[in-house]
Amino acid sequence: MWDDIRLMLHCLFLVDCKREREGGGGEGEGARYISNNKDDNDDDRRGQKEAEEEGEKEEEEEGGKEDEEETNTHKSYARKQFAEEEKKEEEDEKEEEKKEDEKEEEEKKEEEDEKEEEKKEDEKEEEKKEEEEEEEEEEDEAGEEEEEKEEEKEEEEEEKEEEEDERRRKWRKRKRGGRKRRKRRGRTNKKSFG
Repeated sequence: MWDDIRLMLHCLFLVDCKREREGGGGEGEGARYISNNKDDNDDDRRGQKEAEEEGEKEEEEEGGKEDEEETNTHKSYARKQFAEEEKKEEEDEKEEEKKEDEKEEEEKKEEEDEKEEEKKEDEKEEEKKEEEEEEEEEEDEAGEEEEEKEEEKEEEEEEKEEEEDERRRKWRKRKRGGRKRRKRRGRTNKKSFG
C-alpha cells in the first residue's frame, strides 16, 4: 500500500518537474503556473516526505511485529522440532535398551541350555559308568561263581580220589590181612591136590 502511494507521489513530482521545464522561467502562463505550483510542489514534497517517514515508521513497526512473529514462529517450530527429536531419541534409546535386554535374555537362555546339555551329558556318562561298573561286578561275580564251581569240582574230585584211595587202601589192607591169616592157618589160595 505504501509502495503504491510513494510511486504515485513520485509520478506527480516528475509531472511537476516536466511542467516547470516546459513553462520556462518567464512571466507567461507557464511561469505563473510554475510560481503557483511551486508552493504546492513544496507542500507535496513535505507531505511526501512525511508520508514516506510515516510509511517507513509503520513498515518498521509492522516489520518488527512480523519479525517478532516470525521469530516466535521459528522459536516455536524449533522448540517443537527439538521436543520431537528428543522424544525420538528417547524412543530410540528405549528400543536399543529393549534390544539389549532381549539379547541378554537370549544369551542367558543359551547359557542355561548349555548347562542343561552339559548336565544331561554328565548324567549319561554317569549312567554309562554305573552300567560298566555293574557289568564288571556281574563279570566278577560270574568269575567268582565259576571259580567257586571249579573249586567245588576240584574238591569233589579230591574227595572222590581220597575215597577211592581209602577204599583201595582198605581193600589192600583187607586182602593182605586175609592172606596173612590164611598163611597162619596154613591155607593158601592155591588148590592142594592129593
